[in-house]
Amino acid sequence: MRNGAESNFEELGTNQHSGSGIVSGVGEDGGNLIQIFWATDRILKCTTDRVIATGTGSLAYDAMLEFDSLGCGMYVVGNGTQVQKVVDEYCKEHDFQKIMRRCEHQRDEPDFTPRITVLSSWSSDIKGAPVILMSVIRKYPTNNVACSRYLYEENDVKRGFGYCIRTFPGHGDMLYVPPFGREPYLLPLKGNERSILDAYWERLNQRNNVSVAVKFIPIGGGPSIVVTASRIPQQE
Repeated sequence: MRNGAESNFEELGTNQHSGSGIVSGVGEDGGNLIQIFWATDRILKCTTDRVIATGTGSLAYDAMLEFDSLGCGMYVVGNGTQVQKVVDEYCKEHDFQKIMRRCEHQRDEPDFTPRITVLSSWSSDIKGAPVILMSVIRKYPTNNVACSRYLYEENDVKRGFGYCIRTFPGHGDMLYVPPFGREPYLLPLKGNERSILDAYWERLNQRNNVSVAVKFIPIGGGPSIVVTASRIPQQE
């Protein structure tokens, strides 16, 4: 398991057009759920400067929302308006899959960017057990309007690992990048929130990396911890 996760992690650095990505898993000590969100852009020009922040706004930080449902903290992250939809509608029907069926991929031709979403929580039935729901919504191969929806539930997450979904697989050209087509795959989660932030920031392709956020969610409740890193767009 460890070797496979490390190999997947090394591959991140070779991905030229990985778009947005989400990792959700459990910290090495088992005491924290972890969410990572990153955004890259193959067109946006940024400086080489990096801005580090704790619990403040950035492109990646703004993709992470929290809400309470039936006394349980729920933590949602994604790359579009579907994130707010989960917050608004989950408390009414408590069904992540139904909400995702009402969401669609982005209509930004020619990319038709997939919508990726993760809802994480600690189980209310089994103490210390994480519940991770993941969704990838992408364009149907032969129809630009129809959607292909993929829903996953990961509830046997080992300490020090997380599952990853992305918008794009990382290969393509400046005109077209095919959508992400893999099952959620393992990546390592080693150390505290700052060391994980540094590791993923350094591993993601440095030419296109724009913003990364790491959230630690304690098992006993209480406030989550978020650290972010962002590049500064170049002034024209």
